[in-house]
Amino acid sequence: SATPSSQTVVRGVSNVSLVGISFRAISADVKLSSVKIMASSTVGDLTSGEVQSLGLHDGSTLVGSLKSLAADGNAFSATFDGLNQTITKGTTKTLTLKGNVSADAANTDAYYFYVAAANSTNISATDTTGNSITISGTAANSGNSILLTVTTSGDVTVVKSPDDTDSEAGIVVAGQEAILGKFKFTSTNETMT
Repeated sequence: SATPSSQTVVRGVSNVSLVGISFRAISADVKLSSVKIMASSTVGDLTSGEVQSLGLHDGSTLVGSLKSLAADGNAFSATFDGLNQTITKGTTKTLTLKGNVSADAANTDAYYFYVAAANSTNISATDTTGNSITISGTAANSGNSILLTVTTSGDVTVVKSPDDTDSEAGIVVAGQEAILGKFKFTSTNETMT
């Protein structure tokens, strides 16, 4: 899925969308039971504690239970089972992996989350009567095109507001209100309050 796209987040943030995975039922309704998600890094070293409380979501609804990353060869993985998701013939369902980025995650690390291959090793699904189905397609984000980059803090940019026509040079008279300036604040990578 194209959502979410690559992003930079401040460490310690919760409920970050990490990757979207789309499932399509072509010739019959399909019951999705489990999905194995892999995790790795392109910059820095991902450990099992840097992204925690992983969950698959259908919109804002958690599907199944939260999982932790576990070592799996040269990467990490989490298997989400008991999903019990029915995908109606001819439709696509997108599940979004969300998680919490630890406050201990290293600055500038870049992580990616993916399905290694679209096959029965990574995806467990049947037709609605329990018969096996053919699983095929493109593995979600296996080319690490969607990255999560960690930073220690957000940034704020302050510029003169483009609609500031009120604070031109002039004389301010005592006892009267006057506009002295208008500014536009823009935050990056973190909510500004």
